[in-house]
Amino acid sequence: MRRVRNLADFVEGRRVVFEARAVADPPLIEPLERTPCLAAVYRAWPPATTVGVDGASAGGSRGFEVRAEAFAPFFTDTFGHRVRVLPASDEDLVARHDALLAAYGINLRCEVLAVPASCRVRVEGWVRCGRRVRGSPHREDGGEIEVELIELRALEPLFEVPRAVAVEGTYEE
Repeated sequence: MRRVRNLADFVEGRRVVFEARAVADPPLIEPLERTPCLAAVYRAWPPATTVGVDGASAGGSRGFEVRAEAFAPFFTDTFGHRVRVLPASDEDLVARHDALLAAYGINLRCEVLAVPASCRVRVEGWVRCGRRVRGSPHREDGGEIEVELIELRALEPLFEVPRAVAVEGTYEE
């Protein structure tokens, strides 16, 4: 893995790490508040079927927990050039949440930890197409670099959305 110190460090097939301001393009939608974000970790747990599981009463215990994470594609402006960062895979957190909500209704408890849609991040990934020009060779920016995301770390505060699900316009806490 090579820490990016200049534009020449973006070489096809090289594993790189760099810090920059990221802007989701298009943003991911987090499933609880339906707000745009760069990345999100979703956790949900239906009520347990056995009293005392997870050290709590039947109403608040966890029989199991669903955990999923998703990342939006994003771009950074690094050394004056556009670097596009693409997640290796994506998960539809809204669809996952809606399916769990349909199965467990009001008893579903969930929370989301999300990275804002625009913030400073540390990116680790594989350079997949190096420096190449898209479209006209006369573009001023000299092309776009693509990186396949391995790891993302937010360098600014995350936002947390812990909340029980909505039921007919009211919220059950």
